[in-house]
Amino acid sequence: MGIEEVKKSIEDTLKMSVDELKGALPSLFDQIKEVSIEKLIDAVPDLMPKMMAKMQEIDIGKFIIDAPEIFDKMIPNYARSLSIMT
Repeated sequence: MGIEEVKKSIEDTLKMSVDELKGALPSLFDQIKEVSIEKLIDAVPDLMPKMMAKMQEIDIGKFIIDAPEIFDKMIPNYARSLSIMT
């Protein structure tokens, strides 16, 4: 899978409801890992702000409790992206 496909997946995911996110995020994080967060941030510089805006729409505490495996996949990507951006 290439950068363009992952960008499209991210755009689609950002439009989803919380319930849809629970099903889509594991696959999305696998796609991000496959292309590398570094390449993805180069291709989509506003990725993190968009993701953070989406996270503000949901009850993150409940989301983590309901889907801890998603949170476990999210943290390494988030941490890596922050180190790249700083």
